[in-house]
Amino acid sequence: MLYRLLRAHPDVHAFQREMRFIVDPGGLFDLVSCLADSFSTARAREAWRSFRQLVLHTLDSPDKPPYADFRFAELLGVDYPRIVDGYLARLLWGTYQGHDVQTDTPLARHLAGRLGRGLGRRKLISTGMRNWLVEKQNTEQQVVRYFADREELMNLTGRFVDELLNAPAARQGKKTWCEKTPHNLLFADFLQELVPESLFIHVFRDPRGVAQSFARQTWSSADLRMACRTVRDLYERWFVVRARLDPARLIEIRLEDFAEQALEQFNVVLGRAGLSPLAELPEPVSLGKVDYWQHSVSAEALGIMNEELSLIHI
Repeated sequence: MLYRLLRAHPDVHAFQREMRFIVDPGGLFDLVSCLADSFSTARAREAWRSFRQLVLHTLDSPDKPPYADFRFAELLGVDYPRIVDGYLARLLWGTYQGHDVQTDTPLARHLAGRLGRGLGRRKLISTGMRNWLVEKQNTEQQVVRYFADREELMNLTGRFVDELLNAPAARQGKKTWCEKTPHNLLFADFLQELVPESLFIHVFRDPRGVAQSFARQTWSSADLRMACRTVRDLYERWFVVRARLDPARLIEIRLEDFAEQALEQFNVVLGRAGLSPLAELPEPVSLGKVDYWQHSVSAEALGIMNEELSLIHI
């Protein structure tokens, strides 16, 4: 509800979809980790390639899971590959033509290389023919940098994220951008390091309502107890991450309170973000969309939720 209101604000560009490229597997978090914290040449190269594949292909291929209907070119602009490739180029020492056993070489080129080596060892073909066949196996290989200075990498990466996400906002004359990927919450300390001037808005609700919602989703277990334990893990992880954040960069809003005082709460958010307040909301906010779960849960289910989630204090 809050995100829809932000999207309607004249100074905010809020994306129509979860962007996900920072925290999903193969995203920026993994890339930074492999180039700075857990570096090896193989891990760094695979992380570099995985990130490029994710952003330039997987997230712009709407017919393929797990990102069905994602069209990054529409969300970011058709020139977004220029920004991505510019960033990735700054993470390299260079490239060369060669063969890496971890590279997914096309089958024909792979077989040509093996054939050339095998026939060459038996002296069944000339050295020139052997080298020609082996070279067919070669593809472009990246020499990815190690960033002993993590801050240098984070500065590069933070500028990349801001340029990438600010581009559509600038085209529309907006002052700022806003992005909502739920699992950003669990990486908020990384995001604070990435974009230090950012503001994090955490909208939370009664965890029993979250668990009931999880149990009704196809991407979660329908077993209520298991759904509760998933929710409990998420909250516990959030408490660890929250302790690392700058309180001046965090707003936490209870959804139930927001539904009852939407305009007041929304203007608090706008004020903290340096945006102009509104005299009225662009669309109504209904409490019925918040506490509906209480009217559909059985006494037995409520007992399970109380038992599993009683230690969560928010």
